[in-house]
Amino acid sequence: MGKKNRSNKDAKAKRSKPEEDAIVSSLLEKTSSLLATNAKEQWNEHVAIRELLDKIQKIQVQTEKDEKQKRSDFLPKFSEWLKENGADSENVEVYSSSDYDCGVRAVTTFQAGEKIFNIPRKLILTSEHSSSTFLGSIIETDKLLRVMPNVVLALKLLNESHEEDSFWKPYIDILPRKFSTPLFFTQEELSALQGSQVLNNVLNLYRSIARQYAYLHQIFKKIPTNNKLNFMKSFTYSQYRWAVSIVMTRQNQIPCSSGNGLHLALIPFLDMCNHCEGHFTTDYDLSTDSCVCFALYSYKPGDQVFIFYGPRSNSDFFVHSGFYYEENKHDLLHIKLGISSSDSLYTLKTQLLSQIPVNVKNLAVTNAEFPLTKDLLAFLRIFCITEDKGKQLAEETVENLQSLLCDHSVQVSKQNEKKVWSFLETRCSLLLRQYPTTKEQDDEALESCDLSENTQLAMKLRRNEKLLLIKAMSFCKDTKEHLLEDHLVIYPGPNSFLACVIL
Repeated sequence: MGKKNRSNKDAKAKRSKPEEDAIVSSLLEKTSSLLATNAKEQWNEHVAIRELLDKIQKIQVQTEKDEKQKRSDFLPKFSEWLKENGADSENVEVYSSSDYDCGVRAVTTFQAGEKIFNIPRKLILTSEHSSSTFLGSIIETDKLLRVMPNVVLALKLLNESHEEDSFWKPYIDILPRKFSTPLFFTQEELSALQGSQVLNNVLNLYRSIARQYAYLHQIFKKIPTNNKLNFMKSFTYSQYRWAVSIVMTRQNQIPCSSGNGLHLALIPFLDMCNHCEGHFTTDYDLSTDSCVCFALYSYKPGDQVFIFYGPRSNSDFFVHSGFYYEENKHDLLHIKLGISSSDSLYTLKTQLLSQIPVNVKNLAVTNAEFPLTKDLLAFLRIFCITEDKGKQLAEETVENLQSLLCDHSVQVSKQNEKKVWSFLETRCSLLLRQYPTTKEQDDEALESCDLSENTQLAMKLRRNEKLLLIKAMSFCKDTKEHLLEDHLVIYPGPNSFLACVIL
Protein backbone atom coordinates (compact mmCIF):
# COMPACT_ATOMS: atom_id res chain seq x y z
CA MET A 1 0.00 0.00 0.00
CA GLY A 2 2.80 2.39 0.95
CA LYS A 3 4.72 1.70 -2.29
CA LYS A 4 1.60 2.28 -4.39
CA ASN A 5 0.90 5.65 -2.73
CA ARG A 6 4.52 6.68 -3.19
CA SER A 7 4.40 5.65 -6.85
CA ASN A 8 1.24 7.69 -7.45
CA LYS A 9 2.79 10.67 -5.69
CA ASP A 10 5.98 10.47 -7.77
CA ALA A 11 3.99 10.19 -11.00
CA LYS A 12 1.89 13.20 -10.08
CA ALA A 13 5.02 15.20 -9.27
CA LYS A 14 6.50 14.37 -12.69
CA ARG A 15 3.33 15.50 -14.45
CA SER A 16 3.41 18.79 -12.51
CA LYS A 17 7.02 19.59 -13.37
CA PRO A 18 6.37 21.29 -16.77
CA GLU A 19 3.58 23.34 -15.19
CA GLU A 20 5.86 24.36 -12.32
CA ASP A 21 8.65 25.39 -14.72
CA ALA A 22 6.22 27.50 -16.75
CA ILE A 23 4.91 29.34 -13.69
CA VAL A 24 8.44 29.94 -12.38
CA SER A 25 9.36 31.43 -15.76
CA SER A 26 6.37 33.76 -15.49
CA LEU A 27 7.47 34.68 -11.98
CA LEU A 28 10.97 35.55 -13.17
CA GLU A 29 9.55 37.71 -15.95
CA LYS A 30 7.15 39.45 -13.57
CA THR A 31 9.79 40.21 -10.94
CA SER A 32 12.37 41.33 -13.51
CA SER A 33 10.15 44.06 -14.95
CA LEU A 34 10.44 47.74 -14.02
CA LEU A 35 9.32 48.64 -10.52
CA ALA A 36 5.82 50.06 -10.14
CA THR A 37 5.76 53.84 -9.91
CA ASN A 38 3.01 54.35 -7.32
CA ALA A 39 1.62 52.61 -4.23
CA LYS A 40 -1.50 51.22 -5.92
CA GLU A 41 0.45 49.74 -8.84
CA GLN A 42 3.02 48.29 -6.45
CA TRP A 43 0.30 46.60 -4.37
CA ASN A 44 -1.36 45.17 -7.49
CA GLU A 45 2.02 43.84 -8.64
CA HIS A 46 2.52 42.24 -5.24
CA VAL A 47 -0.85 40.51 -5.47
CA ALA A 48 0.11 39.13 -8.91
CA ILE A 49 3.49 37.88 -7.60
CA ARG A 50 1.78 36.29 -4.60
CA GLU A 51 -0.71 34.50 -6.87
CA LEU A 52 2.14 32.99 -8.91
CA LEU A 53 3.94 31.88 -5.74
CA ASP A 54 0.73 30.34 -4.39
CA LYS A 55 0.41 28.27 -7.57
CA ILE A 56 4.04 27.18 -7.32
CA GLN A 57 3.68 26.20 -3.66
CA LYS A 58 0.54 24.16 -4.31
CA ILE A 59 2.49 22.08 -6.83
CA GLN A 60 5.60 21.84 -4.66
CA VAL A 61 3.77 20.80 -1.50
CA GLN A 62 3.89 17.25 -2.91
CA THR A 63 7.67 17.22 -2.45
CA GLU A 64 7.77 18.92 0.96
CA LYS A 65 8.50 16.72 3.96
CA ASP A 66 6.60 16.98 7.22
CA GLU A 67 8.65 17.93 10.26
CA LYS A 68 6.75 17.08 13.42
CA GLN A 69 9.52 17.27 16.01
CA LYS A 70 9.89 20.39 18.13
CA ARG A 71 13.09 22.44 18.19
CA SER A 72 13.41 21.74 21.91
CA ASP A 73 13.70 18.00 21.17
CA PHE A 74 17.10 18.64 19.57
CA LEU A 75 18.58 20.90 22.27
CA PRO A 76 20.48 18.11 24.13
CA LYS A 77 22.27 17.02 20.92
CA PHE A 78 23.03 20.66 20.12
CA SER A 79 24.65 21.15 23.53
CA GLU A 80 26.74 18.00 23.08
CA TRP A 81 27.84 19.17 19.63
CA LEU A 82 28.99 22.52 21.01
CA LYS A 83 30.99 20.90 23.80
CA GLU A 84 32.57 18.25 21.54
CA ASN A 85 33.80 20.94 19.14
CA GLY A 86 35.45 23.34 21.55
CA ALA A 87 32.71 25.83 22.43
CA ASP A 88 32.96 27.29 25.92
CA SER A 89 29.33 27.78 26.93
CA GLU A 90 29.01 26.16 30.35
CA ASN A 91 27.78 29.39 32.00
CA VAL A 92 24.68 29.53 29.80
CA GLU A 93 22.23 27.26 27.99
CA VAL A 94 19.67 27.44 25.19
CA TYR A 95 16.12 26.85 26.40
CA SER A 96 12.59 26.87 25.04
CA SER A 97 10.77 30.06 26.02
CA SER A 98 7.07 30.73 25.54
CA ASP A 99 7.65 34.48 25.04
CA TYR A 100 10.66 34.21 22.75
CA ASP A 101 10.31 30.68 21.28
CA CYS A 102 13.94 30.01 22.19
CA GLY A 103 16.42 31.97 24.24
CA VAL A 104 19.62 31.76 26.26
CA ARG A 105 19.62 31.73 30.06
CA ALA A 106 22.24 31.84 32.78
CA VAL A 107 23.29 28.65 34.54
CA THR A 108 25.66 30.40 36.95
CA THR A 109 25.98 33.91 38.36
CA PHE A 110 28.13 36.39 36.45
CA GLN A 111 28.65 40.13 36.37
CA ALA A 112 28.30 42.63 33.53
CA GLY A 113 31.41 42.53 31.35
CA GLU A 114 32.34 38.94 32.19
CA LYS A 115 32.96 36.55 29.30
CA ILE A 116 30.04 34.14 29.16
CA PHE A 117 30.75 32.04 26.07
CA ASN A 118 32.87 31.69 22.96
CA ILE A 119 32.21 29.88 19.68
CA PRO A 120 35.23 28.70 17.61
CA ARG A 121 35.36 29.24 13.84
CA LYS A 122 34.95 25.50 13.29
CA LEU A 123 31.30 25.76 14.38
CA ILE A 124 30.49 28.87 12.33
CA LEU A 125 28.82 28.53 8.92
CA THR A 126 30.01 31.31 6.59
CA SER A 127 29.51 32.55 3.04
CA GLU A 128 33.15 31.69 2.35
CA HIS A 129 33.35 29.06 -0.38
CA SER A 130 35.83 27.15 -2.46
CA SER A 131 35.64 27.07 -6.26
CA SER A 132 36.82 23.45 -6.06
CA THR A 133 33.40 22.37 -4.69
CA PHE A 134 30.40 21.91 -6.98
CA LEU A 135 28.36 24.63 -5.26
CA GLY A 136 31.42 26.88 -5.15
CA SER A 137 31.96 26.49 -8.89
CA ILE A 138 28.36 27.56 -9.56
CA ILE A 139 28.80 30.62 -7.37
CA GLU A 140 32.11 31.59 -8.97
CA THR A 141 30.71 31.41 -12.51
CA ASP A 142 27.53 33.40 -11.79
CA LYS A 143 27.93 37.18 -11.76
CA LEU A 144 24.86 37.68 -9.55
CA LEU A 145 25.84 35.15 -6.88
CA ARG A 146 29.38 36.51 -6.72
CA VAL A 147 28.08 39.81 -5.33
CA MET A 148 25.32 38.44 -3.08
CA PRO A 149 26.92 36.78 -0.03
CA ASN A 150 23.54 36.57 1.71
CA VAL A 151 22.21 34.35 -1.10
CA VAL A 152 25.42 32.29 -1.05
CA LEU A 153 25.04 31.70 2.69
CA ALA A 154 21.39 30.72 2.23
CA LEU A 155 22.37 28.18 -0.45
CA LYS A 156 25.13 26.76 1.73
CA LEU A 157 22.62 26.38 4.57
CA LEU A 158 20.13 24.68 2.24
CA ASN A 159 22.82 22.32 1.01
CA GLU A 160 23.82 21.36 4.57
CA SER A 161 20.18 20.93 5.60
CA HIS A 162 19.75 18.24 2.93
CA GLU A 163 22.81 16.26 4.02
CA GLU A 164 21.99 13.72 6.74
CA ASP A 165 25.64 13.53 7.79
CA SER A 166 26.19 17.31 7.77
CA PHE A 167 28.57 18.57 10.43
CA TRP A 168 26.05 21.35 11.18
CA LYS A 169 23.01 19.05 11.54
CA PRO A 170 22.71 19.52 15.35
CA TYR A 171 22.61 23.29 14.75
CA ILE A 172 20.25 23.16 11.78
CA ASP A 173 17.82 20.94 13.72
CA ILE A 174 17.22 23.66 16.34
CA LEU A 175 16.69 26.48 13.82
CA PRO A 176 13.12 27.81 13.53
CA ARG A 177 10.92 26.69 10.62
CA LYS A 178 8.44 29.55 10.77
CA PHE A 179 8.98 33.28 11.17
CA SER A 180 7.07 36.44 11.99
CA THR A 181 8.81 38.41 9.22
CA PRO A 182 6.63 39.95 6.48
CA LEU A 183 7.75 37.22 4.04
CA PHE A 184 5.41 34.91 5.97
CA PHE A 185 2.46 37.31 6.22
CA THR A 186 -0.78 36.56 4.41
CA GLN A 187 -2.09 39.17 1.99
CA GLU A 188 -4.68 40.24 4.56
CA GLU A 189 -2.03 40.59 7.27
CA LEU A 190 0.16 42.69 4.98
CA SER A 191 -2.79 44.97 4.21
CA ALA A 192 -2.57 46.15 7.83
CA LEU A 193 0.52 48.07 6.69
CA GLN A 194 -1.44 50.21 4.21
CA GLY A 195 -0.31 53.81 4.63
CA SER A 196 2.79 52.72 6.53
CA GLN A 197 6.17 54.05 5.49
CA VAL A 198 7.56 50.51 5.67
CA LEU A 199 5.13 48.85 3.23
CA ASN A 200 7.23 49.85 0.22
CA ASN A 201 10.28 48.14 1.76
CA VAL A 202 8.29 45.01 2.57
CA LEU A 203 6.88 44.68 -0.95
CA ASN A 204 10.31 45.25 -2.51
CA LEU A 205 11.81 42.56 -0.26
CA TYR A 206 9.00 40.13 -1.15
CA ARG A 207 9.58 40.83 -4.83
CA SER A 208 13.36 40.45 -4.50
CA ILE A 209 13.16 37.05 -2.76
CA ALA A 210 10.67 35.80 -5.36
CA ARG A 211 13.00 36.92 -8.16
CA GLN A 212 16.01 35.27 -6.52
CA TYR A 213 14.12 32.01 -6.23
CA ALA A 214 12.95 32.08 -9.86
CA TYR A 215 16.45 32.96 -11.06
CA LEU A 216 18.08 30.13 -9.08
CA HIS A 217 15.37 27.69 -10.16
CA GLN A 218 16.30 28.38 -13.78
CA ILE A 219 20.00 27.80 -13.05
CA PHE A 220 19.47 24.53 -11.19
CA LYS A 221 17.05 23.26 -13.84
CA LYS A 222 19.87 23.23 -16.40
CA ILE A 223 22.14 21.04 -14.26
CA PRO A 224 22.00 17.31 -15.14
CA THR A 225 20.16 15.31 -12.47
CA ASN A 226 23.18 13.12 -11.71
CA ASN A 227 25.27 16.21 -10.91
CA LYS A 228 22.71 18.02 -8.79
CA LEU A 229 23.20 18.47 -5.07
CA ASN A 230 20.36 17.05 -2.98
CA PHE A 231 18.67 20.40 -2.33
CA MET A 232 18.65 21.19 -6.06
CA LYS A 233 16.59 18.10 -6.91
CA SER A 234 13.52 19.54 -5.20
CA PHE A 235 14.34 23.22 -4.93
CA THR A 236 11.11 24.68 -3.56
CA TYR A 237 10.15 28.26 -2.78
CA SER A 238 9.27 27.31 0.80
CA GLN A 239 12.73 25.88 1.37
CA TYR A 240 14.45 28.90 -0.16
CA ARG A 241 12.29 31.33 1.83
CA TRP A 242 13.23 29.39 4.99
CA ALA A 243 16.98 29.56 4.25
CA VAL A 244 16.81 33.25 3.32
CA SER A 245 14.87 33.99 6.51
CA ILE A 246 17.43 32.18 8.67
CA VAL A 247 20.20 34.28 7.12
CA MET A 248 18.22 37.53 7.23
CA THR A 249 17.28 37.18 10.91
CA ARG A 250 20.56 35.73 12.22
CA GLN A 251 23.48 36.89 10.07
CA ASN A 252 26.65 38.38 11.53
CA GLN A 253 30.04 39.24 10.05
CA ILE A 254 33.37 37.67 10.98
CA PRO A 255 36.89 38.05 9.54
CA CYS A 256 37.70 35.75 6.61
CA SER A 257 39.91 32.78 7.45
CA SER A 258 42.44 34.28 5.04
CA GLY A 259 42.46 37.48 7.09
CA ASN A 260 41.35 39.49 4.06
CA GLY A 261 37.96 41.16 4.57
CA LEU A 262 34.75 39.97 6.21
CA HIS A 263 32.28 37.17 5.52
CA LEU A 264 28.63 36.78 6.45
CA ALA A 265 28.19 34.09 9.07
CA LEU A 266 25.68 32.09 11.08
CA ILE A 267 27.08 31.75 14.59
CA PRO A 268 25.50 28.87 16.55
CA PHE A 269 24.41 29.67 20.11
CA LEU A 270 25.02 33.42 19.72
CA ASP A 271 22.04 33.62 17.37
CA MET A 272 19.79 32.15 20.07
CA CYS A 273 20.27 35.29 22.21
CA ASN A 274 17.37 37.74 22.07
CA HIS A 275 17.68 41.53 21.83
CA CYS A 276 17.46 44.21 24.48
CA GLU A 277 18.59 47.83 24.73
CA GLY A 278 22.25 48.33 25.56
CA HIS A 279 25.58 48.25 23.74
CA PHE A 280 27.62 45.74 21.74
CA THR A 281 29.15 43.00 23.90
CA THR A 282 30.23 40.56 21.20
CA ASP A 283 33.51 40.48 19.34
CA TYR A 284 35.70 38.22 17.23
CA ASP A 285 38.94 37.25 18.97
CA LEU A 286 41.60 36.67 16.32
CA SER A 287 44.02 35.21 18.88
CA THR A 288 41.64 32.32 19.64
CA ASP A 289 39.88 32.46 16.25
CA SER A 290 36.48 32.50 17.91
CA CYS A 291 33.42 34.65 18.52
CA VAL A 292 33.33 35.91 22.10
CA CYS A 293 30.31 37.19 24.03
CA PHE A 294 30.47 39.21 27.24
CA ALA A 295 27.61 39.81 29.66
CA LEU A 296 25.59 42.94 28.87
CA TYR A 297 24.24 42.98 32.43
CA SER A 298 24.70 40.99 35.63
CA TYR A 299 22.78 37.72 35.65
CA LYS A 300 21.84 35.05 38.15
CA PRO A 301 20.85 31.42 37.38
CA GLY A 302 17.60 31.25 35.42
CA ASP A 303 17.81 34.81 34.03
CA GLN A 304 17.47 35.19 30.29
CA VAL A 305 20.70 36.48 28.74
CA PHE A 306 20.21 39.22 26.14
CA ILE A 307 22.53 40.89 23.65
CA PHE A 308 22.26 44.20 21.80
CA TYR A 309 21.51 43.78 18.08
CA GLY A 310 22.62 47.31 17.26
CA PRO A 311 21.11 50.81 16.90
CA ARG A 312 18.29 49.78 14.58
CA SER A 313 14.80 51.19 14.06
CA ASN A 314 11.64 49.22 14.72
CA SER A 315 10.90 49.18 11.00
CA ASP A 316 14.27 47.49 10.46
CA PHE A 317 13.57 44.97 13.24
CA PHE A 318 10.11 44.33 11.76
CA VAL A 319 11.22 43.78 8.16
CA HIS A 320 14.39 41.80 8.77
CA SER A 321 13.89 40.18 12.19
CA GLY A 322 10.13 39.95 12.61
CA PHE A 323 9.66 41.75 15.92
CA TYR A 324 8.85 45.14 17.43
CA TYR A 325 10.84 46.47 20.40
CA GLU A 326 8.76 48.70 22.65
CA GLU A 327 11.63 50.51 24.39
CA ASN A 328 13.71 51.27 21.29
CA LYS A 329 15.86 54.35 21.94
CA HIS A 330 17.10 54.26 18.35
CA ASP A 331 13.72 54.29 16.67
CA LEU A 332 13.10 56.56 13.69
CA LEU A 333 10.88 57.02 10.67
CA HIS A 334 12.37 57.82 7.27
CA ILE A 335 10.83 60.62 5.26
CA LYS A 336 11.33 60.67 1.51
CA LEU A 337 12.38 64.11 0.28
CA GLY A 338 14.28 65.49 -2.68
CA ILE A 339 15.10 68.68 -4.57
CA SER A 340 12.93 69.05 -7.66
CA SER A 341 14.84 69.53 -10.91
CA SER A 342 12.37 72.34 -11.68
CA ASP A 343 13.48 74.27 -8.57
CA SER A 344 15.08 77.55 -9.71
CA LEU A 345 17.84 76.99 -7.10
CA TYR A 346 18.32 73.31 -7.94
CA THR A 347 22.03 73.66 -8.82
CA LEU A 348 22.85 75.72 -5.73
CA LYS A 349 20.92 73.46 -3.36
CA THR A 350 22.35 70.21 -4.73
CA GLN A 351 25.83 71.75 -4.53
CA LEU A 352 25.31 72.51 -0.83
CA LEU A 353 23.92 69.02 -0.20
CA SER A 354 26.99 67.44 -1.77
CA GLN A 355 29.38 69.73 0.13
CA ILE A 356 28.27 68.55 3.59
CA PRO A 357 27.39 65.85 2.36
CA VAL A 358 23.82 64.99 3.36
CA ASN A 359 22.96 61.29 3.50
CA VAL A 360 19.52 61.21 1.86
CA LYS A 361 18.99 57.69 3.27
CA ASN A 362 19.07 59.15 6.76
CA LEU A 363 16.33 61.76 6.44
CA ALA A 364 14.20 60.78 9.42
CA VAL A 365 12.23 61.89 12.46
CA THR A 366 13.25 60.15 15.68
CA ASN A 367 12.08 59.57 19.24
CA ALA A 368 15.00 61.59 20.63
CA GLU A 369 14.53 64.87 22.52
CA PHE A 370 15.43 66.71 19.31
CA PRO A 371 13.35 64.54 16.95
CA LEU A 372 15.29 65.01 13.69
CA THR A 373 18.42 63.40 12.38
CA LYS A 374 21.21 65.84 11.55
CA ASP A 375 20.82 64.90 7.90
CA LEU A 376 17.14 65.83 7.89
CA LEU A 377 17.80 69.16 9.61
CA ALA A 378 20.56 70.03 7.14
CA PHE A 379 18.43 68.96 4.17
CA LEU A 380 15.46 71.08 5.28
CA ARG A 381 17.62 74.14 5.87
CA ILE A 382 19.08 73.82 2.38
CA PHE A 383 15.65 73.00 0.91
CA CYS A 384 14.24 76.26 2.37
CA ILE A 385 17.32 78.43 1.65
CA THR A 386 17.07 81.73 -0.23
CA GLU A 387 19.43 82.47 -3.10
CA ASP A 388 21.42 85.09 -1.15
CA LYS A 389 21.88 82.89 1.91
CA GLY A 390 22.68 79.90 -0.27
CA LYS A 391 25.47 81.77 -2.03
CA GLN A 392 26.87 82.90 1.32
CA LEU A 393 26.88 79.33 2.64
CA ALA A 394 28.59 78.06 -0.51
CA GLU A 395 31.64 80.16 0.44
CA GLU A 396 32.00 78.46 3.83
CA THR A 397 34.50 75.70 4.53
CA VAL A 398 33.05 72.20 4.63
CA GLU A 399 33.68 71.97 8.38
CA ASN A 400 31.87 75.23 9.09
CA LEU A 401 29.04 74.33 6.73
CA GLN A 402 28.49 70.99 8.46
CA SER A 403 28.46 72.54 11.92
CA LEU A 404 26.12 75.33 10.87
CA LEU A 405 23.53 73.30 8.97
CA CYS A 406 23.53 70.26 11.28
CA ASP A 407 23.54 72.14 14.60
CA HIS A 408 20.03 72.84 15.88
CA SER A 409 21.36 75.44 18.35
CA VAL A 410 22.26 77.75 15.45
CA GLN A 411 19.95 79.35 12.88
CA VAL A 412 20.78 80.13 9.26
CA SER A 413 18.17 82.89 9.53
CA LYS A 414 14.85 83.30 11.32
CA GLN A 415 13.05 83.26 7.98
CA ASN A 416 14.76 79.99 7.06
CA GLU A 417 13.96 78.49 10.45
CA LYS A 418 10.26 79.36 10.17
CA LYS A 419 10.09 77.78 6.72
CA VAL A 420 11.86 74.63 7.94
CA TRP A 421 9.47 73.95 10.81
CA SER A 422 6.36 74.93 8.84
CA PHE A 423 7.34 72.64 5.97
CA LEU A 424 8.12 69.69 8.25
CA GLU A 425 4.88 70.12 10.22
CA THR A 426 2.88 70.10 6.98
CA ARG A 427 4.82 67.12 5.65
CA CYS A 428 4.20 65.07 8.78
CA SER A 429 0.52 66.01 8.71
CA LEU A 430 0.21 64.80 5.11
CA LEU A 431 1.95 61.52 5.98
CA LEU A 432 -0.47 60.95 8.86
CA ARG A 433 -3.42 61.38 6.50
CA GLN A 434 -2.16 58.54 4.31
CA TYR A 435 -3.03 55.99 6.99
CA PRO A 436 -6.54 54.53 6.76
CA THR A 437 -6.83 54.64 10.56
CA THR A 438 -5.98 57.01 13.39
CA LYS A 439 -3.75 56.26 16.38
CA GLU A 440 -6.87 56.01 18.56
CA GLN A 441 -8.43 53.47 16.19
CA ASP A 442 -5.20 51.45 16.29
CA ASP A 443 -5.27 51.50 20.09
CA GLU A 444 -8.82 50.16 20.06
CA ALA A 445 -8.04 47.49 17.44
CA LEU A 446 -4.99 46.26 19.36
CA GLU A 447 -7.22 45.49 22.35
CA SER A 448 -9.14 43.00 20.20
CA CYS A 449 -8.53 39.27 20.66
CA ASP A 450 -9.49 38.49 17.06
CA LEU A 451 -6.25 39.64 15.42
CA SER A 452 -3.49 37.28 14.32
CA GLU A 453 -0.04 37.81 15.86
CA ASN A 454 1.26 39.09 12.52
CA THR A 455 -1.58 41.61 12.21
CA GLN A 456 -0.94 42.82 15.75
CA LEU A 457 2.74 43.23 14.91
CA ALA A 458 1.92 45.27 11.79
CA MET A 459 -0.55 47.43 13.73
CA LYS A 460 2.00 48.12 16.48
CA LEU A 461 4.47 49.26 13.87
CA ARG A 462 2.07 51.59 12.04
CA ARG A 463 0.84 52.98 15.39
CA ASN A 464 4.45 53.65 16.35
CA GLU A 465 5.05 55.48 13.05
CA LYS A 466 2.11 57.74 13.86
CA LEU A 467 3.54 58.47 17.31
CA LEU A 468 6.83 59.54 15.74
CA LEU A 469 5.02 61.82 13.28
CA ILE A 470 2.79 63.28 16.01
CA LYS A 471 5.83 63.97 18.20
CA ALA A 472 7.63 65.67 15.30
CA MET A 473 4.55 67.81 14.53
CA SER A 474 4.25 68.86 18.17
CA PHE A 475 7.94 69.79 18.21
CA CYS A 476 7.53 71.85 15.02
CA LYS A 477 4.58 73.71 16.49
CA ASP A 478 6.37 74.46 19.78
CA THR A 479 9.53 75.56 17.97
CA LYS A 480 7.62 78.00 15.79
CA GLU A 481 5.87 79.48 18.84
CA HIS A 482 9.12 80.01 20.73
CA LEU A 483 11.28 80.90 17.75
CA LEU A 484 11.50 84.59 18.64
CA GLU A 485 12.34 83.78 22.25
CA ASP A 486 15.21 81.43 21.39
CA HIS A 487 18.61 82.83 22.35
CA LEU A 488 20.37 81.62 19.25
CA VAL A 489 22.96 83.39 17.14
CA ILE A 490 21.93 84.03 13.55
CA TYR A 491 24.44 83.11 10.83
CA PRO A 492 26.35 86.41 10.19
CA GLY A 493 28.10 85.61 6.93
CA PRO A 494 30.82 83.52 5.30
CA ASN A 495 33.83 82.41 7.34
CA SER A 496 32.35 83.76 10.57
CA PHE A 497 31.65 80.42 12.19
CA LEU A 498 33.27 81.37 15.50
CA ALA A 499 30.42 83.80 16.13
CA CYS A 500 27.81 81.04 15.78
CA VAL A 501 27.44 79.95 19.39
CA ILE A 502 24.71 79.87 21.97
CA LEU A 503 24.53 83.19 23.86
